[in-house]
Amino acid sequence: MVVRDSPTAATESAPRKTWYLRVVIWYQDNVLPVTKSLCIDGEGFVTLGQLTAAKEVFQHAGVDFFHLWDFHQTSWERHTLKSLIHISTERGYHTLLLRVTTVRRCPLFEVKLLEASSECSHYGQARPSLRPAISPKGKGKQRAQD
Repeated sequence: MVVRDSPTAATESAPRKTWYLRVVIWYQDNVLPVTKSLCIDGEGFVTLGQLTAAKEVFQHAGVDFFHLWDFHQTSWERHTLKSLIHISTERGYHTLLLRVTTVRRCPLFEVKLLEASSECSHYGQARPSLRPAISPKGKGKQRAQD
């Protein structure tokens, strides 16, 4: 498995599909989270120490421990920067919802949870929208008057 900051052309020897791992971090109580998207080739286990963007947020916050949302247990689980975390393109594994252990209020948690439950985004493929379709009848005032 390869973690990259940006996608590159796949080689013939490794025709894996590149996908985006979303990392959402609440680093301060009642403050909007930091969201990072990382290009991934393959599936398996990673540590936050391997994910430079995530590691930097926790280092800036001065912490070594964090909570990871467990989709199966529906609860926060305590981890370290060296803990192995399963990632894959399956629902619930393509997005890591993380919070610093002192954070209790996570704005937009429900929205991020819904996004994590959606389809995984692959390089070269638009992310499916979670918004309802707009009526083709008209714009602005016209649509409001329908």
